[in-house]
Amino acid sequence: MGLFFGPSAKTKAEAERARRSCATKSTALHQCVHINGVSACARLASDFDFCRASRVSACEKAADAFDKCTKKNINWTGLPEDAPSCERELKMMRKCLRRNKA
Repeated sequence: MGLFFGPSAKTKAEAERARRSCATKSTALHQCVHINGVSACARLASDFDFCRASRVSACEKAADAFDKCTKKNINWTGLPEDAPSCERELKMMRKCLRRNKA
């Protein structure tokens, strides 16, 4: 039903829940961008997107994949240039958020 008539009520409710739950991260990101520019706030932007994706049921798998990758990156003991970048997981998570209008 949501495919033809816009987002379903569940998606709208999840998007609203994600907006409320991640409001402080949103404010911090906007302030960071305003003061430092977009490129300086990339990690804060990915943290904000993770916050939203983890609260939208359609994006939970993408959020989990991103979370696992970042934990692997944090605990990486090999060469720094071989550490996982998590760009692929981040792109999938953001694509899911756009698709679900969250």
